[in-house]
Amino acid sequence: MNRKTGFLALCLFSTSVAAYYCPPYMTPTFLTQMSTGFAQLKATFTTGLNTLDTSVSSALQLERSMILGAIGVQTQQEAVNASNIAHADMEIARTTASAIGAMKQSDRIKDTALNYGAAGQGYNPCLVLNERRTITETQEKDKEIRADMVFQNVTAGTGKFANPIKAQDEALKLHHDYFCTSEQAAAGLCLSVGEMQGANLQASTLFEYSSSTDKYAMAKTSFINNMVGLPDAPLSATAAKTPRGQEYLRQKFEKDAVISPALNSLMAIQSEFTATPNGTESGQPVKPLRQQYREQVDRYLGHGEEYKNWNRSLVGQTERGVLVEILKEGALELAIMGNKHAQNERIESMLASLVSQENKKVNSLTNKNLAGSATAPK
Repeated sequence: MNRKTGFLALCLFSTSVAAYYCPPYMTPTFLTQMSTGFAQLKATFTTGLNTLDTSVSSALQLERSMILGAIGVQTQQEAVNASNIAHADMEIARTTASAIGAMKQSDRIKDTALNYGAAGQGYNPCLVLNERRTITETQEKDKEIRADMVFQNVTAGTGKFANPIKAQDEALKLHHDYFCTSEQAAAGLCLSVGEMQGANLQASTLFEYSSSTDKYAMAKTSFINNMVGLPDAPLSATAAKTPRGQEYLRQKFEKDAVISPALNSLMAIQSEFTATPNGTESGQPVKPLRQQYREQVDRYLGHGEEYKNWNRSLVGQTERGVLVEILKEGALELAIMGNKHAQNERIESMLASLVSQENKKVNSLTNKNLAGSATAPK
């Protein structure tokens, strides 16, 4: 409405309108015509303005619809882009996770191959394990049969009675057949020099590797029998019940107990340097226990082919493989220390036996002196 009023005022005050028409002033006809003209002009302008308003409103409405449509399309596109970005991020995360998982799996496979394969188990694990198991089994078996070996192989073993004359004849015959020395043969004590002359008279024979059935084994047993001496003669049941028989048995028991530490130590040495008769190792007789230990030590400190193979294998070992080898060496050292402890126990028992014998001698001399003093003339 304001626009219409302004437009009418513009027309009223326009110089061109005044110049175009100058009617008489303030006449009724003029006033009527002016009113009619103004009314028509007002209607024309009103119609034009309404048409303009309608056109502008339509244009604005169309433009608004287009803008809203464009905004909707843009919003939808942004939503699609956001969805695509989220999907891409998810795919990237999944791919990254898969790659990390594959890398970790590859690392685990690599670690497993290195640590639990040939490079992570130390030198020839199957061979070493079998050798260590054989050593343990041989050692346990030696402990079990040692007492039986004393009773079976030693003629004058503890708790045994035998005819000393017969035992002497058998010992001499064995010596003359296999162990006669050149000096003894020259003196006519035997017919000829034996294959292993003097072997049953030398302590070094005990420290020779041998099987349980060869001549070295026979020489070891003969040497121990020569050290122990002849057996004690058996007693009849009647004689054993007499006072002298009882004293004889007491002295026999005492002698057996005193000599048992030495017999145990001698048989321990013999068993350690003699192959186990019944055991097998890869289809072959088990080597002597001391030889098995010697081979284990030579692998780490020797200069033979086994040492060279072991030394070469360390180059390709991982850190775990080297640690395994260190543990193997430590276990071997502990086993050797255990053997040394067992040897010290045997030495301790033999020292106790010597003390017992010395004490018996002292007591015997003391008793004789006391008896002599009691019977001496006054």
